[in-house]
Amino acid sequence: MAEHHDRHTMERMREHLARADSELRTAQHFLDPGSAEGAEMDLIRAAANARVTLGEALETVRLRLGEAALPTTSSENTPSASFDE
Repeated sequence: MAEHHDRHTMERMREHLARADSELRTAQHFLDPGSAEGAEMDLIRAAANARVTLGEALETVRLRLGEAALPTTSSENTPSASFDE
């Protein structure tokens, strides 16, 4: 019974983390790194760092569920790439 509960908990966590990543990705579209200065640049970096952290948490949950790891070569899985160029 405990194993089923743990799996269910991990699946729900994965859903919430994926939703949070999607929300952050959407929020990033409102930020323009080309014209940002000061506090806005800090916000851009913080959002990118948050997506990296969420990606790491999602990866941990996937591994715990026994799922294959996602490739990290696309720009979608490397959120800070578009802001650090």
